[in-house]
Amino acid sequence: SSDVCSSDLSLLYQDLAFLAVSPCSSKETPLGSLRSTETQTRLAVLSGDGRSEARRYRSLLNQAERLRLTILSLSRLRKRLERENHGHPLVVKITELLETSSRLLLAVSEVIVSGQILGVSPQYLAKVEEITKTIRELQKDPPQSAFLSAVLADLVYQTDSLAGKLRAIVELALKTTTEGIEARSEEHTSE
Repeated sequence: SSDVCSSDLSLLYQDLAFLAVSPCSSKETPLGSLRSTETQTRLAVLSGDGRSEARRYRSLLNQAERLRLTILSLSRLRKRLERENHGHPLVVKITELLETSSRLLLAVSEVIVSGQILGVSPQYLAKVEEITKTIRELQKDPPQSAFLSAVLADLVYQTDSLAGKLRAIVELALKTTTEGIEARSEEHTSE
């Protein structure tokens, strides 16, 4: 059951990684929607399971769904911005943020399925934080256009949300590794 859960979650995080770098289309079901539903169904068996591993898997699933919605919101903001002002520097920042997030999510996917800390590099989270800070600082000198002001306000909210979710996901994923489980066990033993 644990292997099935980790495999399903890993595939869901891979889909989220691909969603982050895929063009946004309003005519198709967003990538990750079907996988999210399937994973929720498969992990429903854990609903009554009180073990810490089951709770972590459920938390990773909940965070994945929240993250999927944030990625979709950011992709749609980028598309709106491209349509209204194609050369705007925020388009580049959003793209950079989503690409960095995609690399991080692929690394998280590997951690979930392997149980080993592999490619989750602190540089990914640091880059996400750096881009988020850059976008947030743009609010200090708001754009003259009402459209750009509204997009920037939403963008700041979504990027802060994305950064927080990614931090939580990395923390949860690392707790599913052999090292994370051993460290947790040592914490409980010393209490």
